[in-house]
Amino acid sequence: MRILVSCDCGAEGSGEPGATYTCPACGLVWRMPPAAGIVEVERARRTHRLRTVASLGAVVVVAIAGLVLSGVGAAALGALITVAIWVVVVWPALRRRHASDLEALPPVDLSEH
Repeated sequence: MRILVSCDCGAEGSGEPGATYTCPACGLVWRMPPAAGIVEVERARRTHRLRTVASLGAVVVVAIAGLVLSGVGAAALGALITVAIWVVVVWPALRRRHASDLEALPPVDLSEH
């Protein structure tokens, strides 16, 4: 696994987890995050994606149930209301949960040394 690096000078390169990266353009040396830190961030990202897809799946189920139970007109209105609730209530809550999950991860020092 390699990590893409964008240096402050604008140069780009890649490095191995846990190693150091020396910018070929300016010579600045950076510490790469350990592989364990990357795995934790990826796990948090996958969990966030799963929660988002599951909540959108629930919106689709509600819309289909409305269509089956009440016809096209009422289902369209119900779907619109359900999507509005998802956008206003659920999506911000998911984003806050993801942010708190990321903040709970142990810090990784990526500063130059």
